[in-house]
Amino acid sequence: MKDEELQSKVITFLRFPLIVGVVLIHASFRSLVLNGMNMLNPEDFPYYTGTINLFADVLARTTVPLLFFFSGFLFFYKSDFTFSSYGNKIKKRGKTLLIPYLFWNLEVIFILFLTSLIFPHLMSGAHLLIQNYTFVDWINSFYAIDLGRPICMQLWFLRDLMVVMIFSPIIFLLLKYLRQYILFIFGTLWFFNCWFSLPGFDIGVIFFFSVGAYFSIHKRNFVTDMKPLFPWVIFIYPVFVIGDLLSTQYEWGKYIYSAQILVGMVFAITLSAYFISRGRWKVNAFLAGASFFVYAYHNMALLFIWKSLFKLLYPVTDAMLVFMYFFCSCLTILLGLALYYVLKKYLPRFTQLITGGR
Repeated sequence: MKDEELQSKVITFLRFPLIVGVVLIHASFRSLVLNGMNMLNPEDFPYYTGTINLFADVLARTTVPLLFFFSGFLFFYKSDFTFSSYGNKIKKRGKTLLIPYLFWNLEVIFILFLTSLIFPHLMSGAHLLIQNYTFVDWINSFYAIDLGRPICMQLWFLRDLMVVMIFSPIIFLLLKYLRQYILFIFGTLWFFNCWFSLPGFDIGVIFFFSVGAYFSIHKRNFVTDMKPLFPWVIFIYPVFVIGDLLSTQYEWGKYIYSAQILVGMVFAITLSAYFISRGRWKVNAFLAGASFFVYAYHNMALLFIWKSLFKLLYPVTDAMLVFMYFFCSCLTILLGLALYYVLKKYLPRFTQLITGGR
């Protein structure tokens, strides 16, 4: 298998596992408000807390940086960056990112409105009802100037991605002429968290998007470059995972956390490349194609399933909560795949529209 083909297959293969990681992050409820009362206190369930710390706070935290890395790589892939190409790229992202972004935020607003009317007992009571929104509330629902995240919370990724793409000419020039030195600057700012807080301008987004862009702009194959590191990260990554888990209560633990993300990215890429190149792992076109839909739809469904199952089972043990964590995550993903299959089969144009043509 040629290096370029392997690189493409690694990106496609990892799409679905990365979205599974995102679901695991959002399924890690540390509080669950029903009728204005918090029904879940993690301090009472140490094994449940340890489980979500491992899967949601450590292992899955590599997913979003990898998604930005791939986005940066693909944005500049096999194209000479000119004003004309920039305009075409931004126009194309209007279909692949902006339209889905608007649709899924509106979809959440619609669901919240219906839920407040039909299932008011499932509302937390912590947020303003849709019917009472002001103009500023509507703006915050889509860009979240005050709140940090839009009303469809997982779509902060698309918002920040669109912002960094708008400023991509600056990133291109910096990477073209300053090369790895600007990556070192961005990486240092991210690692030590030396940045201002403004929705859409996160230094982590800029850094990981730029790292991916660097490989494309300078015509480098990231799988080929990372492959020699595979024997090392196999042993190093578990050490960082354990170190991350044990250092959360210390101030310096945030540096272990950041290092774990970097090592985890290399681990995910090289491990996938290893097994794909040997024919052990295959790319599943359906799962790769469904990834965006599962990502866009999952949060409201996950919350509804969690609350409904919680009211049904009323878990009082660690084992029940750990079961709910994995069961609700799997059920949310399976329902998303089934819904995507039905929509793609019977409403293909609509499905393309809301998934950006994926």
